Amino acid sequence: PLVSQQQPFTEQSLVVRTSTPLSDLGQEIRREVTAVDREAALYRLKPMTEVLADSVGYARVTTTLLSLFAGLAVLLAAFGLYGVLSYAVHERRREFAIRMAIGAQPGQLVNVVFGQSMIIVGIGLAFGLAGVWMVIKVLPNVLYGVHTMDASSLVEALAVLMGAAALALAIPAWRATR
Repeated sequence: PLVSQQQPFTEQSLVVRTSTPLSDLGQEIRREVTAVDREAALYRLKPMTEVLADSVGYARVTTTLLSLFAGLAVLLAAFGLYGVLSYAVHERRREFAIRMAIGAQPGQLVNVVFGQSMIIVGIGLAFGLAGVWMVIKVLPNVLYGVHTMDASSLVEALAVLMGAAALALAIPAWRATR
């Protein structure tokens, strides 16, 4: 069937299923191929596990880079949130001092800082979810195996972002009590 093709083939593959290790079988495969066609050049003998690993290499690199950038984005968001909240608490230090002077407990101040800040974080997450809904049609074409709506991944992402926000809020909330 190869002779009937219009373009000449420069490379073909031969797949052999065996339980014998490739190092023991290489010479025998070469001998059999040479017996069929003396001009055939045989090179790159490798097990199927390597062939499969090579075939998913690009996807693995892409996934690793996306994961690194996503982690960096969460880290930058947490530091940005920390900076904004730290500044806001610093600007409101007189208000917090007056509240403490009239009898507010440190826990109440922490609740005020956390409550008001988590409202802002919630609004940000709502805008993020709106962005997800806008991108949801493109995502399955970019990432293999991702369905149009993967609820568990979305919940995990929200949990990670809420955790990062809570960590970023901890120090400014503590400073409000001082």
